[in-house]
Amino acid sequence: MIEEEIFKDASYDKQKLLEYGFQEKEDGFYYEFFLYRNEFKVEIRVSKKGVIKGKMIELSTNEEFFNFRLNTDGAFINCLKEEYCKLLENIKENCFHWTPKRTCWVVPASVTRYDVISHFEKYDTITWRQTTDIKLHDIVYIYIGSPISSIMYQCEAIRVNFVGEHQNTMELKRITKYEEGIYTLQRLQEYDLKAIRGARKMPERAIELINGKEEK
Repeated sequence: MIEEEIFKDASYDKQKLLEYGFQEKEDGFYYEFFLYRNEFKVEIRVSKKGVIKGKMIELSTNEEFFNFRLNTDGAFINCLKEEYCKLLENIKENCFHWTPKRTCWVVPASVTRYDVISHFEKYDTITWRQTTDIKLHDIVYIYIGSPISSIMYQCEAIRVNFVGEHQNTMELKRITKYEEGIYTLQRLQEYDLKAIRGARKMPERAIELINGKEEK
């Protein structure tokens, strides 16, 4: 469920919910929001135990609309899903407390297929084909292949599992750029990262190296 994914390990702040516009009732807190030229109404409920439920109503029929929860390449459905997720993320940012449990990943990039370096000189974010179970807020290191053969970027996954350029797409936001030649594959192999043929989890020792927790 979208709500479970976004609000995982998050706890609400009652005062912040009320300041945001939630209405307190006996069984929880309720919030309404209108999407897509006011053609759809979203109803969000936060129970007193912290369980978040949401539903979307198509106002022309006054019936619940479920299709936005489907994985599809339809532009209209994905637009609704994106707006709904943005609303939930905004509520989380403003009304909840949480400590992200992040997994660190590394993905390879080929400069002959796409010039990632030039892209990040112009933009802070990039969309990427998602082939693994990368979660929202996970850390993703980008390894630039030959002839550079180095990890050059640390990014955060700010959107995951949406239909974009690829059937499964994620959006990464650049956090840090590393100088070419510092975190080479040859050096990383000494810290348990033996090969980067596709997206994979980062070994703990390699993470410690990059984060400065192990002697370089």
